[in-house]
Amino acid sequence: MNKKIVVFDFDGVIVNTFKIYASISRELNPAINLSDKKLRSFFEGSVLDAPIFKNSKLNLFSKKYKPKLLQLPPVPKIKQAIKTLARDHTLIIVSSANSLIIKKYLKKQGLLEQFDLVLGADIEKSKVKKFKTILKKYKVNLNEIIFITDTLGDILEARAVGIKSIAVTWGYHTKATLNKSSPYKIITKPSKLIESIKNYFQT
Repeated sequence: MNKKIVVFDFDGVIVNTFKIYASISRELNPAINLSDKKLRSFFEGSVLDAPIFKNSKLNLFSKKYKPKLLQLPPVPKIKQAIKTLARDHTLIIVSSANSLIIKKYLKKQGLLEQFDLVLGADIEKSKVKKFKTILKKYKVNLNEIIFITDTLGDILEARAVGIKSIAVTWGYHTKATLNKSSPYKIITKPSKLIESIKNYFQT
């Protein structure tokens, strides 16, 4: 019997990176007026389609992002939740960040072994395609997989392949923004994550 799959977004869910995302984006795009509201709005679709990542700026962003990321702590209590979930589930990361950078961060935090697969932007930019890869590789039904994310755009990309999402409010988007996509559930604390996932798989 296959383990049920929990897919995590990285930025905003496991580690709160908005401040470094904002500062690097402004540094690389001085001609664009980038308010916090504008920067958050890019995540209402695929952030990699945003103008701040045009003309190979994604590579420049990653170089500046890596050292700053490695100095950040994980979201409080998320490490405990991940380690608990890994006992009985297959954990995967789907992210718009670079997979090697994510792995380095996870290793530093003692979490790399908890994840079976990390799919970053260097492997495939489209999260829709990454979700399809997961479904094909693990041969699970749609009711055996759930996505944990903090952005409207992610929820819509998961929905495009029939995967439901649990949205979290401690990341990039507010509850009001997340509600626009009607996710399976919205939670405000990492301590609610395990219970929410358990309830989803029991329905």
